[in-house]
Amino acid sequence: MPPLRFRPLVLAVVSVVCALVPLFDAESSAAEDDAGGVSGSVFLDKNGNGVRDAGEPGFGGVGVALSGHTRQGETLYLTTRTDAQGHYAFPGARIGQGSTFTVTTGGVPLAAAVPGKYSAARTFYVATDGNDKNPGSRERPFRTIGKAVPLLVAGDVLYIRQGEYREYVSSMNRPIGGGQSWDRPIVVAGVPGETVVVKPPKPCTDLLINLTFQRQQYLVFENLVLDAEDVTQPYKSQSRDGKEPPPCHIRLLDCELMHAEGSAVFALGDDHQFINCRIHDNGHSRKAHGLYISSSHNLIQGCDIYRNAGWGIHFYNGSEPTACDSVIRGNRVHDNDVSGTGSPCIGLHTGAKNLVYDNVIWSNPRGIVVSINGVQESIFNNTIYGCEAGGIIIMSDSETHDNVVRNNIVIGSHNPQIYGESKSTVIDHNLTSGAPLFRDAAALDFHLQAASPAIGAGVNIPEVRYDHDGIARPQGKACDLGAYEHSADTFLPTTHQHSELYLAGQKFQTDIGFATK
Repeated sequence: MPPLRFRPLVLAVVSVVCALVPLFDAESSAAEDDAGGVSGSVFLDKNGNGVRDAGEPGFGGVGVALSGHTRQGETLYLTTRTDAQGHYAFPGARIGQGSTFTVTTGGVPLAAAVPGKYSAARTFYVATDGNDKNPGSRERPFRTIGKAVPLLVAGDVLYIRQGEYREYVSSMNRPIGGGQSWDRPIVVAGVPGETVVVKPPKPCTDLLINLTFQRQQYLVFENLVLDAEDVTQPYKSQSRDGKEPPPCHIRLLDCELMHAEGSAVFALGDDHQFINCRIHDNGHSRKAHGLYISSSHNLIQGCDIYRNAGWGIHFYNGSEPTACDSVIRGNRVHDNDVSGTGSPCIGLHTGAKNLVYDNVIWSNPRGIVVSINGVQESIFNNTIYGCEAGGIIIMSDSETHDNVVRNNIVIGSHNPQIYGESKSTVIDHNLTSGAPLFRDAAALDFHLQAASPAIGAGVNIPEVRYDHDGIARPQGKACDLGAYEHSADTFLPTTHQHSELYLAGQKFQTDIGFATK
């Protein structure tokens, strides 16, 4: 699978991975909630005064986080992205009366390759004020997703307007067909700039998206909030009868998957792509993970994966070595293992030749674990911080061998931070002690200061051509250790954060400016 460049992150105070450019040219209506909310823009602050003046352009596709606590003391953590003009919005209904919050941003995007835009053969619309007797046009939309999805064929795009939909897409009830290729997929997308929340109807025993037929391939789900509300899973792909091949070639882009009883994702079938998704607060036991992958040739890129009960990312397929040849890069994986059983952020089991690089991992018992027939796994240029039971662990069994751990920064109190039981494990050019001189580790900013010993201390790896921010490697003769390559051509925020106490009906305007270093 050829590498895709992903959008850069220059952390302010607390940040999330920024999103890819929207895939579709469609009418964009930035959300402004009737009950108030928090909105603003991320822009190039040419004069460094912290104010968006005339002629200062906005940055599209930048991740923005709203974090804090509700009045009840519960953790508040919302993420979104800016539209093409640099605007973002958090509806007041998602913040809550009396919440204290801080708005921060992920960074400014440089040039990046993204999945190609699609030329729709036909375009349908669904809206909460529509009618299923309508033709499904923009002017006369359908009312339900279930009415629209059976009509879709290769090349069609279904746009869903802002609102909450108590529905699900299931092979048993509301079947969806398949596309022909990544140039002619079936696309189901929330309109860019609008918040589309899909929740299960009550009562519901199914999943929000449940794919079981081989013909269900080349499907794209974009800009959807899949709130499982304690049904089993937001997304599942599996064989219908255990004999027919499962669906393949499925892409989830800029989606949020949360509140499942089990894992947020269970994926059989090759070539699943999870790009810039937010996967959080799923599961009630150690067997409930953010992503449970049992197939090969997958891509997990630019995702924010946190507060799941078990693993953040779990590659496993029983005793069969089929979780192979996948790429896990540029993700932020943190604060998982809510069950308290010592689960790692990323687990590679019963697979081979997976490539894990440019990930930022923190606040978990374990960082990355390889075991149970993990063969020829490549773990490069990750930054792992505060995983007190070990940052990278290669377990010893007769079939775990020939793994490579290189160019990582792994800092914590456990000794050793990188542990390889297998004699065939190659561990070199890693930083595991001393002061790596992060820009601000307490604020989760793991970029390198100019005097960091990690700069130029790595070896150049052909597969790792860009860093977590999309900056080319190396900037000098040799690449830097960890997820971030130090570069003078970065952007620094002139407005670091904005904190407030939210009251219902209020509207906060928070602009965040960036200036070149």
